[in-house]
Amino acid sequence: SAVNAVTATLGAARTRAVKSGHRAGVAFLWDMKEERMTLQLIEQSGSSSGSLTNQVTMPCPRSPAGGYAEIFVPAVGIAPVELPKGMGVFGLSSAMETGACETGQPLVTLPERMWRWYAGDVINGGNDLPEDDLYLWIFPRNDPRIFTERELNGSIGVDPWQHLRGITTNPPLTNSAAIEAVRNVTSFFVVFSPDGSITTSRRTGSSDYFDAFLELTDAPINPQMPASQPYDDEYRFDPENFNGLPQDQRAANPEVVLRSADQLAVVDLSKLSDGVGLPKAWLVRPTQSRAPKPAYLMSARYFDDANARAVSRWIDINGEVLSFNRYSGHVIRRSSQ
Repeated sequence: SAVNAVTATLGAARTRAVKSGHRAGVAFLWDMKEERMTLQLIEQSGSSSGSLTNQVTMPCPRSPAGGYAEIFVPAVGIAPVELPKGMGVFGLSSAMETGACETGQPLVTLPERMWRWYAGDVINGGNDLPEDDLYLWIFPRNDPRIFTERELNGSIGVDPWQHLRGITTNPPLTNSAAIEAVRNVTSFFVVFSPDGSITTSRRTGSSDYFDAFLELTDAPINPQMPASQPYDDEYRFDPENFNGLPQDQRAANPEVVLRSADQLAVVDLSKLSDGVGLPKAWLVRPTQSRAPKPAYLMSARYFDDANARAVSRWIDINGEVLSFNRYSGHVIRRSSQ
């Protein structure tokens, strides 16, 4: 049933792209607390071109576009699709290396900095040759609680949005840690062009845009104050919502950075955990992952190359893998072995 839901949603996105003449796709979002995955049908925003940071003029050797990104918004009139509890979707991508500019400053002092997609979740082959690197199946990390220390007497991380609204958390967060957490949220999506094929980037002028973000609130206002001004920048990835509102009036703004996936794998997460001998195996990342590393996840060996290899290998063998015809965009299904 999960596979059918994924393929049906992909088909709806492809149909929308063809009919509208604009790029459309499916974003895969994970609720860390409920352990449930949502499929959000999204489409290219009318403005389409935005930025991941407010510092996009710096030179960037990897990507001439610097921090520029394509804007997607939820498709109007289409409800999100929830997969059965405990079912997950992993993504695999060949367009993983290019990212926004790095400035050489520590992330903790520069919250605007964006890492490579999924913080460089590649196992380096050791020879500095791209063809020797191991690209792993990756899981949505759009929930910022994955990047904070565990809440007191809880099983997940502290909610950074509470801190940003002025609510005390336990354990407490600093401003920099809270902003760092919400700005690290990432996921993959599958995006279709108007001719029905899937794409991994968008070319504008002389630049290829590999990055995109999901813009959720174009112009939020306080309904109790009709004269209030919008505080969310609709052209910039800004989940922290720091644009002018008093702290007690801020609201969670769960925008997420997106990159295209070439293949998908639908996975029963309990079977995956049993197969590799790790609870919540979807948390596993390689040791060189540069995103925030909460101590409780490090001590449980969720940052471990051998475990990351084991998870990807299990998915290779047991996952319901979905790929795409490169010309038509139609889904090609490979049943699990």
